[in-house]
This record gives sequence, C-alpha cells and structure tokens, in this order.
Amino acid sequence: MRVSKTAVTKYLALAESAGLSWKQARECEDAALHERLNPAAPAPRRGEVFVQPDRASIRQERKGATLQLLWEQNQAQGRCYRSSCFCELYREFAARLGICMRPVRRAGEKLVADYSGDTLGVFDG
Repeated sequence: MRVSKTAVTKYLALAESAGLSWKQARECEDAALHERLNPAAPAPRRGEVFVQPDRASIRQERKGATLQLLWEQNQAQGRCYRSSCFCELYREFAARLGICMRPVRRAGEKLVADYSGDTLGVFDG
C-alpha cells in the first residue's frame, strides 16, 4: 500500500485511543472513520486568549532543546497554541532573522552530524 511504518503506527494509536477494534474500523464508512480517528479540536471559549510565545527568549533557550520540549514548557505555563502552530510561528520568526549558512558540498565527500546539545571541548594533545 506504500504507507510508511510511522503512518501505520500513528493510525493504530489513534484507533486504540478512540476505542476502535479492527472489526469496527472495517465496518465504518471512510468519513465516519476519519471523524472518529481525528476528532475536532475544541474551539476556544468566548473571550479566551491564546498566549503569544516569546520567540526571542525561545531562540536563546533553543540550544540543547527541541521545539517540542519548548512548546511543552510554554503549554505548562498557560494557554498556548498547538504544537504545530507554535513551531510554525517560531520558524517564521527565525526566517526573518536572515541568518543563513548554506555550505556547498559534493555528495559523499563529508559526513555532517547535526547536534543540538552542549558543544564538546577540543583539546590539543
């Protein structure tokens, strides 16, 4: 079916959280199944305001942390956007900074690893 293992695992988890068995899922129509697996998010109550994330401080905290972790911290502090919107707002902010480094490399010439943790010290033996 050309579906990734990750997508299958995601939908199995959604079905389990919705309380759907394989037999029930097979008998459901596509639209009803989609509705059961992806329930609509509750609309914000009238007068409820989402807290705008402080993107500059997030940029400072970004070293050693993922956006998911930073979103969870913001979520714990109060009403916040969903994770996808939070990440999108941060990426728009970061794109406006204009910081860019695009090294030109030939395929297979070097191996580059991206690491978001603390940097390692270099010692001259």
